[in-house]
Amino acid sequence: MDGKMSFKRLMKSTKRILGELGAKRLEATSTKERAVAEEAADDVRADLLELAEDLEERAEHIQDYWGRDPMPWADHVARQEAIKQREEVLALLDTTAAPAAPVQAAQRPVVRPIVDPRAEEIKRLEKQLEGGQRQAFEQQAIAKAQALVRAGRAFPAECKSIVAIYTAALLDDQRDPTGQRVAMYDEYYAARQPHSLLGELIATNAGGVLESNAAPKSVSEERRKSLLAMTPLGQAILGREREKMK
Repeated sequence: MDGKMSFKRLMKSTKRILGELGAKRLEATSTKERAVAEEAADDVRADLLELAEDLEERAEHIQDYWGRDPMPWADHVARQEAIKQREEVLALLDTTAAPAAPVQAAQRPVVRPIVDPRAEEIKRLEKQLEGGQRQAFEQQAIAKAQALVRAGRAFPAECKSIVAIYTAALLDDQRDPTGQRVAMYDEYYAARQPHSLLGELIATNAGGVLESNAAPKSVSEERRKSLLAMTPLGQAILGREREKMK
């Protein structure tokens, strides 16, 4: 905390000094007075450039020291604070740049972004984890599609689309557990009327023989006469049978 306050006081006083020197340069009545004010301002800016370089070196030193190893929180905070302070110093240089001294602007150090090498590793691991989760969700979706086909609530041609739908729903529910997309699709397919296209449509007896090819069942005499009486030929047969019985 003391270091932060000291830096803030330094920046505040430096900004005030540069402002005063700028006013003196504008109010100068002679070339000598103007040159003295500009030289003093250049000295202050040179000190700021040196401070920016020191802060950049401090941040890089902390990063290089830990490398890919986990960085303690205190060092992480110190590194971020050095980066932030360097940006404040460079911002002050931008707002107080000497208009008549373009060479000073050219002497400003190149600001190089400090890249955390662990960030790429974290991204790679997150992508790998997401790929593994997607594969697991695809397996669950395939199992659901196969179960729906067996239950007659979906057709085999729908398997591919069902797998895609359920995979996306599982991913969405993982990101937002309140979405309940999987439950919504479960209710949708449960409400479907099962079809019988994949089952046996022709009945067979216990031996597996089609009922139409099985041995005819015995018919009662009364039933036989009622069936014969329905056609002229049958009526003629019944007439001959009655004559024989006389």
